[in-house]
Amino acid sequence: MKSSGSGNAVWKAAMVRAQRKPGFINRVQCKAIARHSGKQCGHIALKGVSCCQWHGGRGMQVIVKNRQAKYDLSKRKRRGEGFTADRGA
Repeated sequence: MKSSGSGNAVWKAAMVRAQRKPGFINRVQCKAIARHSGKQCGHIALKGVSCCQWHGGRGMQVIVKNRQAKYDLSKRKRRGEGFTADRGA
């Protein structure tokens, strides 16, 4: 009988898939690299940013950028311009 730490690859893959929500499968992974291990962060990057919330994705410059994008979108809606192809951030 295998011990719990024996490294069953199928079980590990199922756990990784279970961590991601169904709507987020095709999202971009965080680009941050750990200094001690050299591995890429496994979290999902926030919308419009290349990193997750733990690696700077919720920084003030990102918050301002997203607020401005929402403001511009609501401005276009009020003018009746509708949506464009570059719905972006």
